[in-house]
This record gives sequence, C-alpha cells and structure tokens, in this order.
Amino acid sequence: MKNELAVVIPAFRCEETIEATLDSVAGQSRPADHIVVVLDEPNPRLEKICRQHSINAEIFVNEKNLGVGATRNIGFNNIRKKADMVCFLDSDDLLHPEFFSMACKQFVRNPDADAVFGRFSLWRDGELPARLPDAINEDVSWLDSPLDVYLSDTGGFLLSFALFSTRSIESVSLEGKINAEILRNNQDFEFICRVLYQGVVARIESECGWHKKMPGSLSSNQPRAWYFRSIAAKMLYEWFSQHDADQALLVRMRRVEHSAIRRSARLYWSSGERKRAAGMLFNSMLKLQPKSLAQLVVLVLGVQSTSLSRSR
Repeated sequence: MKNELAVVIPAFRCEETIEATLDSVAGQSRPADHIVVVLDEPNPRLEKICRQHSINAEIFVNEKNLGVGATRNIGFNNIRKKADMVCFLDSDDLLHPEFFSMACKQFVRNPDADAVFGRFSLWRDGELPARLPDAINEDVSWLDSPLDVYLSDTGGFLLSFALFSTRSIESVSLEGKINAEILRNNQDFEFICRVLYQGVVARIESECGWHKKMPGSLSSNQPRAWYFRSIAAKMLYEWFSQHDADQALLVRMRRVEHSAIRRSARLYWSSGERKRAAGMLFNSMLKLQPKSLAQLVVLVLGVQSTSLSRSR
C-alpha cells in the first residue's frame, strides 16, 4: 500500500467559496498526493480561480451540468488507480488542517479500515466559521454496527469530512461508479450506506472542519430531498438483497422508503401540489403500506375541515 491520498472536489457555481475550500486543502499538515476538481459545466471565472490557485489541482470540465453524483464519478475515475484513500470534498466546506493527518493514522493502525469519519461544525452563509480546536485530539471510536449508527444519525456523517479506502469504494461500486447518477439528491446517503454495510469504520470525535449551510442548496428543497431519499432507500433495498442482507435490514429499508414518501407527500401537499402528493401516497398504498392510506385520509380531511370552517 502506497498510502497515497486523493481529494475529489465537484464544483458548480461556487466562485465565492472554492478558493477557501482549496486553501483548506493546501493547509493540511499531511498534504494530499492528488487533487482533482471537476467543474459541473463550463464556467470560465470558476475555472480561472481553480487553475490559478497554488494547490495546482488537476481540472476537468463537464460539457454540461450532470449533477454532483456524475461529477464525483468522473473525479474518482481519474484517481482510482493512483490513490489508496479518497476524500470527496464539497466546494464550500473547509477542512481542519490536521484532518488528513489524523484520518490517515487510522488507516495505518487498521489496514482493514473502509472509512474514517470526522465530526464537524455548521456555519451559514454570511457568518464566519466557528473556531475549531487548534489540534484534533486522539479520541477515535471504531464503530460497532456502523450502518445502524449512521441510519440513526445520518446528519452527523458527511462525505467532506471522511476518508475512504479506494479498495472499499471499488468493492461496493455500481458498475464502477460510486454514485448512482439517477439520484439528483441523497447520493451521499445511498453511497455511505453501501460503504458502511459490513464495513470497518472509525469516527474521530473531534470536529474536523466546517460545513456550510446554503439557503439555496438542493437539501433546502425538502419535498424533493425526501422524494429522492425514498428512491435511494428503494435502490438500497435491492442492493442489500443482492448482497445477502438479513431480513431486518431489508424491512428497515422498506420502512425508510415509505416513511420518506409520506414526508415528501405531506410537504408537496402543503405547497399546493396535491395531485402529485396523492399519487405518491396511492402508489405507496399499492405496496401494502396502510400508513400511506392513513396519511392521505388525514390530508384530504384536513382540507375538507378547513373548507368547512371557512364556509361557516
């Protein structure tokens, strides 16, 4: 094992944040051996910022917008033969200077490791990032049943603050791809679940960087996000079935799928897209999901009750 580390950064209309992200990579006490930035559409201003940065990243430009999943796949395909460890860093997140060093130590301590995750702080557009400790402490946990831990706390694990073994990525790839390109949201959820299934995973308990919450991000469109969560869960059900998962996990994935459908339908209904919401719930009911029938009844009766109260 060469212990070479690569960073893959998908970049889309991030002219205001990419320089700071690249600075955080350049400032690592353990430098990355390979850095790839993939622009998810032609963008001369963004490309100029990336090419002029001292980090000297390898730059690729998609001919058109393909989405973050396809863009990550392109980046990974260009480093998969070169690196043993990969960080998939978002173009508006910032890494603690000691993150790569601490994460790499865990792979040295346990060569069978599939992934190392770090905790992180949140900051919002217009705010300054919270100050993190000057150094990352040695408090590291090796997770029992890492997939169970993740499914109970999906918001606590992000790709930007993780290092993955190239070997483990390859072992769970979808025909050579890390992300399912049909997903335009929840790609991270689906990918992380595959890696953590029967994986050897460590978690650094210190905060390893800053995650920026953008008001216009894809995840801020909650009805859409929950819809794609349901699609991701359905895909995972099929993938786990092919990999001899136990029945309890398959049942859990079905539960996640239809719970996400109901959440998405409630939000679409509230926003006025009632035909779409009703169709989602009806399709769920056909899969013998009584809670979806109950959800539809509640939504319809809620509208009727509101109409009656207004007419009185």
